[in-house]
Formats: sequence, C-alpha cells, structure tokens
Amino acid sequence: MKKLSNFVLLLCIALTFSVNAQTVDDQKDKFSAIYAQQKAIVESQNYQFNGEWVYSDRNREQISENTSVLKIKKTTVEGEIHALSSNRKVVLLNDNISNYKVSYNDNKQAISISFSVLNYKIDMEIRPNGNAFLKLSGSGTVITQVGKLSEN
Repeated sequence: MKKLSNFVLLLCIALTFSVNAQTVDDQKDKFSAIYAQQKAIVESQNYQFNGEWVYSDRNREQISENTSVLKIKKTTVEGEIHALSSNRKVVLLNDNISNYKVSYNDNKQAISISFSVLNYKIDMEIRPNGNAFLKLSGSGTVITQVGKLSEN
C-alpha cells in the first residue's frame, strides 16, 4: 500500500512538472510571435505608439483612446503626448527625426528605440508581451507612458 501511495505521489509530481513545462513553452512561443510581429512593425519605420497609461512616480491614469498617439513615418514624427491631467501638459510633435537608433535583443525579445525631435528625446522599450514603454524628455518636461505599437 505504501509503495502504491508513493507511486501515485511521484506520478502527480511528474504530471505537475510536465504541465508547467508545457505552459512555459506555450508562453515562449506566444512571446516569440509577438516579438516577431513588433520587430517587423519597427523595421518598416512606419508605425505608431498608442498611449494607454501615463504615469509619474506613484501617480498614473488611463489615457482616452486615440488621445496620445505618436506616428513615426520613416524620417518624421507627428502626434501628441499627454502628461497626467493634473499637469495639463500636452507636447505636440510634428517635425523631422534625428539620431534614430533601434536595437534588437533577440535573447530577451526586447526592442529599444531612441530618437530626437525638436528639443525632445524619445526612448521606447518594447517588451516581449508587446507592451511599449515611452519616455519623452526635454525642455524641462518628462512624460512616461505605457502603450502599444501598431502599424500606421
């Protein structure tokens, strides 16, 4: 009887590890597909950042849909980036891009983008789950948002 209960216990443990390993593999496959899609969008140099959340320190708020959008079209950028509503700050951008740099970390499935426009520096980090983190800094302003990249 004791051997049977030990066998059942070992079988349950083995099944648990098998299910967990399958879940991890499925998650990696899903992230690989998202990363490949995001990489193709960035390589086209014709995409947009759609802000969903803006935050500063411990404060954050959801952004209305299609309110905070930044469109990148090869060598130009246009759009607006909103700060927290309590700051009442909106940065309008419509100019040429300079110092455009993209780096891909295939091991971590992350993409880093940086460029300058007017007196602002834009840094974006796209994570494996598809979330894009944008930081706009310059002219005494820092705005940080979380959103998604999409094709123009």
